[in-house]
Amino acid sequence: MSGTNRKRSTDSPKDSNTLEIEKKMVGKILDSDFTCSICLDTFKKPSVLECKHVFCYKCLKDWLSTKRTCPMCRKFIIKNPERCPYLGKLILDMQNSISTSNTPENNRRKTMYIPGRHNLGKENNKRPPWR
Repeated sequence: MSGTNRKRSTDSPKDSNTLEIEKKMVGKILDSDFTCSICLDTFKKPSVLECKHVFCYKCLKDWLSTKRTCPMCRKFIIKNPERCPYLGKLILDMQNSISTSNTPENNRRKTMYIPGRHNLGKENNKRPPWR
């Protein structure tokens, strides 16, 4: 049972390269899958029509004030759009994960103090070995 106390390799902190790749992937998902086709920006207060197309609430409200069709498929809209609070929260969480993964606290390298290693060259006025 000695194997039960071992740490898995997935438990170690992610390196900066992995974080950068994840940040790019999340950005691509936001740009491709969560983009309003009216304003071409990430959904703000996403709302869905009966045809299942999603748009920003304000964009859709402005559109439906002049037309009663879906901006994508042009299907006639009878019902008012429904808000998608869970989608809005998902988008906000993804945006926050991008911005917080690049904070100095998350990117700071972990240093380990080893006695005798941090005073290189100070004993007997010796120069460090790399000079």
